[in-house]
Amino acid sequence: MLSVIVWIFSIAVLHAQKKDILHYVNPFIGTESSDVVTQWGSEGFTYPGAVAPFGYIQLTPETSVTDRRGYYHKDSSIYFFSCINHPSGYPNGSSGRLLVMPVQNGTHFIVGKSRRNFNHKNEQAAPGYYRVLFEDDNTLVEATATERTGMFRFTFPADSSPAIFIGDIGEITMKSKQFFIGDKFNSVLQFSEEIVSNEKTDDGYVLTFSSSTDRPKIITLKLSTSAVSVESAGDNIKTELHDLSFDQVIEQAQRKWRKELAVIDVDDNNEENKTIFYTALYHSLLIPWIISDVDGRYMGRDHAVHKTSGKNEYGKFSPWDTYRTLHPLLTLLFPERQNDMVLSMLDVYKQSGYLPIEPMTGNHAVPIIADSYLKGITGFDKSLAYEAMKKSIDVAPFLQHDLETYHKDGYLSSLYSESVTRTVEYSYDDWSLAQFAKFAIHQQDDYERLLQRSYSYRNLLYPQQLFFLPRHHNEFKIHPGNFGYKEGDKWVYSYAIPNHTD
Repeated sequence: MLSVIVWIFSIAVLHAQKKDILHYVNPFIGTESSDVVTQWGSEGFTYPGAVAPFGYIQLTPETSVTDRRGYYHKDSSIYFFSCINHPSGYPNGSSGRLLVMPVQNGTHFIVGKSRRNFNHKNEQAAPGYYRVLFEDDNTLVEATATERTGMFRFTFPADSSPAIFIGDIGEITMKSKQFFIGDKFNSVLQFSEEIVSNEKTDDGYVLTFSSSTDRPKIITLKLSTSAVSVESAGDNIKTELHDLSFDQVIEQAQRKWRKELAVIDVDDNNEENKTIFYTALYHSLLIPWIISDVDGRYMGRDHAVHKTSGKNEYGKFSPWDTYRTLHPLLTLLFPERQNDMVLSMLDVYKQSGYLPIEPMTGNHAVPIIADSYLKGITGFDKSLAYEAMKKSIDVAPFLQHDLETYHKDGYLSSLYSESVTRTVEYSYDDWSLAQFAKFAIHQQDDYERLLQRSYSYRNLLYPQQLFFLPRHHNEFKIHPGNFGYKEGDKWVYSYAIPNHTD
């Protein structure tokens, strides 16, 4: 009996000593340039700001307003915070819209020119939380978020004159001394303190508040946007924030992040390895993001209001970037979310006539949907999915005028941009749909047709080098460099045949 008690006590001690999983997430990873320089840059384009899992609202600082916009860890000043539209990992992905910034005492704020210095020792970022102290007058800015709302807490020093810039919001309408709306993004902003005055600037407003002489002045700001209406944005705040304090919102956001990240338990004594892993997993749960409001309504691709087909409607799809690893990961770890994402893709098809493509190459919503279904995610109409996938690779959408040539010739001539990449990727999409035709729809004729077409990449094989090279008629470009490839070269795309490895 004693040994059992000792064993239970030992397990309890070990459990108590186990670090919070959030300790292993470092949102600053990816905010600096890598030592490995590529043809396409070496920046990570991530952001350190506050965001909930798959959240549409992201409150994050921006340190650069040049051609390379957003947040870069090497910088030492902040121009403003932006609140939405941060596609993490994309070029300028830490740059967004709807601007907020506390104004330094005695200064005239000019967006894009005014900035405040800070020291990284006074900066902190964690899942669902961000803070920074401006040393010029010791103003503290903190941020947290839910999926559809954000919350700032500004702590102004005693005897200061609190002022906050709000920009990229359009024309505002004051609903009360603490609450106003902006006609851009259907923005709703609610302050904890009364606004004493608002001064119009070039791209926004400077709001002033009463000062506190004997103690710091704390002002909180709740905000939301909606593609549907300002009323929906207001409902987002009422439902997700209601009467929660700033600290309670942080706790809620971090509970959500713990739940999502705990889906994988890493057994490794190397702390650095764990940090790399869990930060990468964290970054994997930012896009696609939720676009439906709390009532389930969202603005569709046909510019009409719709009701979500699943629990949440997702947007910001970029299948070229996500079909290889992100969606297969979500399929394994978060099947319910992945099912909602497939439903959202099918909603795009119903509203626009095509599955989401985005301005890259291939039709990679096809392998995303096919892979999901064949791995057991079946909460969607497979016949509708098949119809959508067939149309997307058999009938050229407006972004892919070269698809007819690929069908006719079996490859794309080097006269077409990124001809090798497009040929290889169209071939993979054909193979993916062939599997769906065989195992989900049981269409043998389609399976054989698509399978045969999935070997089209072989028409670009240059036997003397065993590389896929740009080709026009019978002439191959022997030294192509990056010509004919999308962010790659002959080495990358000659090995990019996951469908035929035998």
